[in-house]
Amino acid sequence: LGDSVVVIDAFSTREKINELNAGAGAAGILYLLDRSLAPLPGPRVNSLAYDTADNLLHIGTESGLATLDVEGLDAGTQIPIEKAVIYPNPVRVSGDTNDPNNPTERIFVHNVTTPVRVTVYNLEGQIVSVKDLEDLSVEAWDLKIFVNRAGTAGTFFNATSGVYMVRIESLSGGGTMVTPLVVIR
Repeated sequence: LGDSVVVIDAFSTREKINELNAGAGAAGILYLLDRSLAPLPGPRVNSLAYDTADNLLHIGTESGLATLDVEGLDAGTQIPIEKAVIYPNPVRVSGDTNDPNNPTERIFVHNVTTPVRVTVYNLEGQIVSVKDLEDLSVEAWDLKIFVNRAGTAGTFFNATSGVYMVRIESLSGGGTMVTPLVVIR
C-alpha cells in the first residue's frame, strides 16, 4: 500500500460484529454489516495484496480469498444529525435588505455530515424553501419565499418576522431533525 495506511473493518463472523455492537451500549451501532467486510472466508488473514489499477484489496485467509473495493470505503466520520446547528439564530435582518451579499440575509447549517436537505416551513406548515447541500459554506436559506399564485409566474418575497421550522435531513441515511428558526426584521 505504499506509505498510506488503509483501515478496514474486517471481522471473521457476523456474530462477532453483533457482539461488538451489543457492547457499544448507549453509543449505538459501531459496525454496519453492509459497510464492514464480514464474514471473511476464514478468521486468520495470511496476506494482503492491493491492486492500484482497480482500487481493489485482495485478502487471503486460510479458507479462501476475499476482495474489497477500496474506492467504495467511506473514510469520513458520520456526525449525528442531532448535533446539527442552524446559524445565525435568531436572524436579525439589518442594513440594505436588497443587497444579495448582506450576511444577515442568509442562514447556514453547521456540524452535520453532508449531503443534507434543508426544508424551511412557516408556522402553517407550508414549505417556504428546500435546498440540498453538499457544501456547508453555501447558504441553506436566503430568507426569500417563492409565492406562485394562479395565473402568475411567481414572485420572491422577503421572509417576515416570526418563527420558522427548519428540517434537516441526512441524504446518506443518517436521520432527520427539526429545529425552530427566528427571523427578526
